[in-house]
Amino acid sequence: MKRTMRILLSATVIVLALAPLSSVNAQTSAPKPVEIAPCEGGEIGDIGASGSSDVIGTLEADYAYPDIYEGPGDGTGGVAPAVAVMRDMAPLLPRWSASLPGWGLEPYTEQHTIDTATPLYWDEDWYKLTVSPQDFADWPQLSYRIDAYTPDPDTDLVLDVYSHASLATNANILYGIDPAALVSNDDCAWNYNTAGAGRWSSVTFVPPAAGEYHIRVRPYYYGVGTGFTGEAGPYTFRIKVGQVNRLYGASRVDTAVRISQEGWATFPQESISATAVIAYSQNYPDALAAASLAGASHGPILLTPSTYLPGSVADEIKRLGVRGVYVVGGESVITQGVIDDLEAFLPANRVVRVAGSNRYTTAVEIMKTTKNLIEYNTGHSMPEVAFLVSGTNFPDALAASAMSYNQSVPILLTPPAYLHPSSASALAMYGIDDVIVAGGPAAVSDTALGQVSDLGIPSNRVLRVSGKDRYETAKEIAAWACDLKGPGTHLDGDVGTTNNPTALQWLSHAEYNAYASGATYPDALAGGALAGKIGAPILLTPPLVGTPFLFGADGEIPFGSTQWYTDLAVNGRLPIRQSYLLGGPAAVSNGVYSEIDNNTGEAP
Repeated sequence: MKRTMRILLSATVIVLALAPLSSVNAQTSAPKPVEIAPCEGGEIGDIGASGSSDVIGTLEADYAYPDIYEGPGDGTGGVAPAVAVMRDMAPLLPRWSASLPGWGLEPYTEQHTIDTATPLYWDEDWYKLTVSPQDFADWPQLSYRIDAYTPDPDTDLVLDVYSHASLATNANILYGIDPAALVSNDDCAWNYNTAGAGRWSSVTFVPPAAGEYHIRVRPYYYGVGTGFTGEAGPYTFRIKVGQVNRLYGASRVDTAVRISQEGWATFPQESISATAVIAYSQNYPDALAAASLAGASHGPILLTPSTYLPGSVADEIKRLGVRGVYVVGGESVITQGVIDDLEAFLPANRVVRVAGSNRYTTAVEIMKTTKNLIEYNTGHSMPEVAFLVSGTNFPDALAASAMSYNQSVPILLTPPAYLHPSSASALAMYGIDDVIVAGGPAAVSDTALGQVSDLGIPSNRVLRVSGKDRYETAKEIAAWACDLKGPGTHLDGDVGTTNNPTALQWLSHAEYNAYASGATYPDALAGGALAGKIGAPILLTPPLVGTPFLFGADGEIPFGSTQWYTDLAVNGRLPIRQSYLLGGPAAVSNGVYSEIDNNTGEAP
């Protein structure tokens, strides 16, 4: 009854939350899991934990469907397992090891539930990880990424990892984060635990030695007299060696859907600003310029062909539960047929086209719509900062897209040789005080920069961020955006230009990266939104050979340049942790993926 009442109430709120969008006046195959041989006794053994009713106190929880591996009495007996049971549970658990074939390329995934969370009884699930001496030999920085994701915002899960020796004495605690565990967390590095948008518990586990380790998934309990923070519910358990997950689909359209599924759960019904952005799948300018609008909308960027809306995109929009959709680009790239397909399941005033007569004027229209949306939803002004990038190539705009999403900073396009008149007019009309130029003179010429200064923007408030090629440029943009380089005091949380070094806030998670191909654009078009959502940079790599600007052996890096890991290293540590690679093996080979993954992870 409680869930039903919540749904009915939410349905009422939807009607009240439609204003922001209509108020704006603007024109490969899925990843295959690693196959693990089933172990004796079944795939999962679930061991309940409990306490007396006077200790548990009051909680608000209900029952979820038990998953198929729940054992008899699990989560209902109210008796903590005996030491002998704890030690003998190993045959009931799946086993993972970095030495097994296939590890490192795909995470192993299972669907489960916490089926009970009541004052007397609750459910918890156990998994076994075997770390062999060979694992340490095979992986330069051996670490594991473990996730427990639930689409239910009212289910709050905790991940604990224990050594086999400490399991019997330390695994009965239920309150908060277990200090006796080797690692314990109820949040995610990528900030997916926002209220109403599902919850994502995640840990990075660096094993101190070879041996057996046990992973527990349980509901989060506040403490005596306060109860659980959430209800019983479903979750996805995921584990992999290394820290980088590859996100891709059968096509560029499906890759964008997969990125959206990873980064956005169903929007809360009370949200007044959650919308999705749809861009043309066969070209890059509109999708990259749309990063600021997606950021102001708090939603993902999805792609579509010109003449129809794919069923996978329609399904994703329905799953997201967004209030509406912005379609960026004119009818020459996205026809009325796509609008008609959207309006088949969204109200007509919930589908808004944002377009100009060409890529340059479309970027200006996106800027205008972003400004109006920010002012409507927040009462604040759009940042008086703009990115200026080449309109004839994609890498520099792609590298800037994470910051554009995160700070709702517009991306304006220009031909290399001169400042496009529509972009010049937008800089003047919208009171832009600072301009960040992404790319070197071959991308945006010094002549174009001089024309920016002619608008009254001083040269010390026009900052060019560039490197020797697109890969170093992406690294330099990341270093500037994460406040590791550039004007002002580093790591103070502000970035900007020489005369205004506090124009923007930084991307605060330099330790979480998104990697994309620097040779092709399709798979990464939606990636800037994912990275920007949590304040992480996008770094580029060639498809077949890793760029030395990420991490390279001595002599590989051109004189005067640095590589990303060196920029971040503190006392020799490489603190790059949970990250994503955008696109399938055709975009970035498994060899490059393994190279990145093998060198990613916290040192013990």
